[in-house]
Amino acid sequence: MARILVAEDEPDIRNLSTHNLAAEHEVAAASDGAAALALVTEGFVPEIAVLDVGMPEMTGFQLIRELRALPNVDTDLPCIFLTALVGGETADQTALLNSFYLPKPYHADQLRLTVSMAMLNRSADFS
Repeated sequence: MARILVAEDEPDIRNLSTHNLAAEHEVAAASDGAAALALVTEGFVPEIAVLDVGMPEMTGFQLIRELRALPNVDTDLPCIFLTALVGGETADQTALLNSFYLPKPYHADQLRLTVSMAMLNRSADFS
């Protein structure tokens, strides 16, 4: 079981993601980057972040940098980006941020599998 932060501005996708993860994980959801940061500063410390890339005011790329800079969050917080923008800059940014991404629309099984991969990646000892 992991503590997962979901930040997605589209209510249907946010609710679907939260619902599909909540059976096996503790999940907190936010509709934008500012709300996500507030959840974390108020005490929900995620072990994995599932972030929409194209949120207003703050992109998912900006949000993961902000989250990883918080004193109570792991600087290597695993992240899964949800995006309709596949390839190009999205792939480059995802690689730079040592993260995963899922193209929208995605199947619930894909999200659960990617969360499992992120958890394995986090617990792997590469030294």
